[in-house]
Amino acid sequence: MASSSGSSVDISANLFIIKLMKGGIQRFLICSLILVLVGVAFGQPKDPTISMVSYKFDPLQGVPKIPPELTAQPDPTGENYYIVQFQGPIQNKWKYEIQQLGGKFLDYINHFAFVVKMTEKDKQIVEELPYVRWVGLFQPAYKLDPKLGKARYDPKDPKYNLVVWLFHDADTGEVFKKMRALGGEVENPVCFPDYRIVRTELRIEPTQIDALAQIPEVKWISHKAHKELKNHNTVFFVQQYGTSGTVPADGDTSIWKRGIHGENQIIGITDTGLDYNHCAFRDPDHLTDFGTAHRKIVRNQAYGTGAELYDGETDGHGSHVCGTAAGDQSYITGSTWNNGVAYRAKISFADVVDCAGNFSNFTYLTILSDAYSDGARIHSNSWGYDASTEGDYNYEAVDADAFMWNHKDFLIFFAAGNDGPTYRVEPPATAKDIVTVGASGGTDNTSYSNRDENQMTDYSCPGPCDDGRRKPTVTAPGHWIASVDNDDGDCCPNCAATCAYESTFTSGGSVYIWTGTSMACPAAAGAGVLVRQYFTEGWYPSGTKNPSDAFTPSAALIKAVLVNGAMDMTGESDWPNMNQGFGRVELENVLYFAGDSRVLNVVDETVG
Repeated sequence: MASSSGSSVDISANLFIIKLMKGGIQRFLICSLILVLVGVAFGQPKDPTISMVSYKFDPLQGVPKIPPELTAQPDPTGENYYIVQFQGPIQNKWKYEIQQLGGKFLDYINHFAFVVKMTEKDKQIVEELPYVRWVGLFQPAYKLDPKLGKARYDPKDPKYNLVVWLFHDADTGEVFKKMRALGGEVENPVCFPDYRIVRTELRIEPTQIDALAQIPEVKWISHKAHKELKNHNTVFFVQQYGTSGTVPADGDTSIWKRGIHGENQIIGITDTGLDYNHCAFRDPDHLTDFGTAHRKIVRNQAYGTGAELYDGETDGHGSHVCGTAAGDQSYITGSTWNNGVAYRAKISFADVVDCAGNFSNFTYLTILSDAYSDGARIHSNSWGYDASTEGDYNYEAVDADAFMWNHKDFLIFFAAGNDGPTYRVEPPATAKDIVTVGASGGTDNTSYSNRDENQMTDYSCPGPCDDGRRKPTVTAPGHWIASVDNDDGDCCPNCAATCAYESTFTSGGSVYIWTGTSMACPAAAGAGVLVRQYFTEGWYPSGTKNPSDAFTPSAALIKAVLVNGAMDMTGESDWPNMNQGFGRVELENVLYFAGDSRVLNVVDETVG
């Protein structure tokens, strides 16, 4: 393509456009669109800085002063890790030319830079190329997380608890030997080089951290943080907005009434455990025979040391979350009262918490891979790290983005965290491609009219991330959410008598009222399941179900639909913002059905 000025134009990555027209108003969202304009001469980058977590500098104005113990010298005979900054948006042919010279491209760094592994001789050639702005050694000082001081759990323990990332081409056996030679204890290594993810947990004395950073293959050193956990009326709010003060009738929701309930969809969920004997999930014919024949659970598996499966899990958190996303007691009672948002969807469940409430040392990429193999294309996560990590782009955040990049039809949801407004969004909800869900209000336990779904809760973590990105993506009701209560091992198969779903807001029996972004996340993820079904069943573009129009939507398209349909909450200003993101999920505001006054235009191209 060519611009009117004669400059070349390269368009890469994914293009997703949604156009909504209602009342003469047009709204556009373009996700993952990269326009690279390259003129005849190289111009100054808009932001010329090398921007890392620990350092930010314009190399042409001078490199930062760093301590001698965190300064390295290049190996004149072997390969070294260099930062190569380009003159502007990077063209593939530039990378190819450097690769032909012997350079190996590893990790991207803002702005317009890569870590490139090459010899000192190759470096001298590369820095003279006309499109290269600067080349410098990737120094040990650049590898240290400024929050490393938080790495000690026990003041009596002389060692720090770290997570150490390696460049994905590293010889892990040799690097681990070097770590052990420093007195380090290597624990729970994670090696997925195809995803460019190689890391390990490491216990080491703080006096050895500088030496650890001097290992060339080490690219980042951060503290190991603590993980923590982060429906009755919810199903109405995420489908349609009502102003009535009366409880909607059983099943009286706009998307369900069209026949979209989650049929033929699978949602992956990672949490504390699943009470598979609860009437929202129970299959009398396949009680513990989890798989495709089970009416609700295709997988119920414990991951990592310590996690275990049992009926009546630790505190009910996982069962409550699953109930909001896809619980279905209508199989037994015939009523959709208190069913989940996508109640006909099945669940691929990962249990990552032991009976004492402690997280196991699970590998998140393994969980995602298993869920994907089960057929799940939406994944809900109501867990994350503590407030000490606010804004961090940490390990499972990287895992989530890497998996989505390699599986472009898989969309991950994370709860924003419950330490707001004092603390910002907590990882892995800081990931770049996922949907991060904040909590709006819901109803209280006295009356449907006593609700505040258009107000942010006072605990939902706001943005931004450390790198300035807006979070959350959207919100969903997270306050006073009625969903599944685990029964502590007591059989509650019929949703009847003392364990009946209550028609009021009273907790008891098989229902429990809970509050948090943990409750908002599965509601939004369930809405994502319904959006996916809308496209896979061929409702677009005619607004009626037509199998010949069916297609598999990309994750970015589903995310774009949720964002475009999101409602600006009346209790907020400056929409979108760092509290509500793009607003509260509302599917009726975006999905087109025959007879609607609005028009929905979608382009979904998964190139790049």
